[in-house]
Amino acid sequence: MFKGIYKTELVLLSSLLIATNAHADLSTRTPFVATGKVAKVVDGDTAYVALSDTSYAKFRAMADTKQLRSFKDNNNTVKVRIGGINTPESVHANKKMNTKAGELASQWAKDNFY
Repeated sequence: MFKGIYKTELVLLSSLLIATNAHADLSTRTPFVATGKVAKVVDGDTAYVALSDTSYAKFRAMADTKQLRSFKDNNNTVKVRIGGINTPESVHANKKMNTKAGELASQWAKDNFY
């Protein structure tokens, strides 16, 4: 359905989502908009997005202590959870949590987000 189209827009949306964690009050946050490139797909609903130096610095400055764990300073990437998508696990530390469906979702993301 999304194959080969709207990848930049998808990344843009994802970048907005990392600025607020699932439990944050969105009304108190300043939206951050940046485009980037998917650098690595973690699984079906999580990826690392590479940002420009300027965007990365601005975005990182907005993060709270918990969110800073999602930033990788050595390559200006941000771990992003794709909003509205919750796929089964495929790379969970507890191997019993990983499923074939999770592997398929992860492969779909790799095929479509790069």
